[in-house]
Amino acid sequence: MSVLSNWSFSWDDVQFMLPEGSGLCLDIGCGDGCLRSWIEKKGWTWIGLDIDISRGGVEICGDAENLPLVKSSVTLVVLSQVLEHVPHPWISLKEVFRVLKPNGFVYGSVSCLEPLHDVCSYYGFTRYGIQQILSDQGFTDIRLHHGINAFTLITRNWFRRLLPSQIAERLAFWLIRFVLLASTGTILWLRRLSNISRRGKVSEDYKRTTEWLKKESLLEFAGHIQFSAIKLHE
Repeated sequence: MSVLSNWSFSWDDVQFMLPEGSGLCLDIGCGDGCLRSWIEKKGWTWIGLDIDISRGGVEICGDAENLPLVKSSVTLVVLSQVLEHVPHPWISLKEVFRVLKPNGFVYGSVSCLEPLHDVCSYYGFTRYGIQQILSDQGFTDIRLHHGINAFTLITRNWFRRLLPSQIAERLAFWLIRFVLLASTGTILWLRRLSNISRRGKVSEDYKRTTEWLKKESLLEFAGHIQFSAIKLHE
């Protein structure tokens, strides 16, 4: 269905947004270092930081709200699904701004319409919320992109309570894709048929609905939101 062709029905996280470059990349909340190979393939020198060193992928043990790095020391910061798990995300972004060099980048993703999934799941960000918090800390050229849609993510998290993880993910991804495409397609087809039978053409309201589905609905019903921003100056 063309109106939902841009919707994501599978994982699509920050690694796919990363630019090629060189210099130091600080991966905050790196966990087991799962993004290291992606970052290094792009040419960056990876530094993994996490508050929990037990997962094996950590080079620096540190807190996202008090980064143990000097001012203007890294060129790229990655925050993959981190800000919703820190008590004061605005402080974390203030710290990110401090350690970035001028013209440095931050790339990240945050939960939007994702269910509670951890004991420290503090926040869910709308597109307006993540834009505001980045802007407040001095970042510019803020760009947003949708990740996995909320229907798939919610169903996946629900099924993971009932089934083994891999089965739950495959079932959720297939089921929601089928149901959403079929139901949306049927509704639009019926509306279009009704419009043409009564007016001989589709209504402006129908056109607005299809445009919303193609564009606005992507972030409005996102499970995750991906973002990038630049620190232009101190």
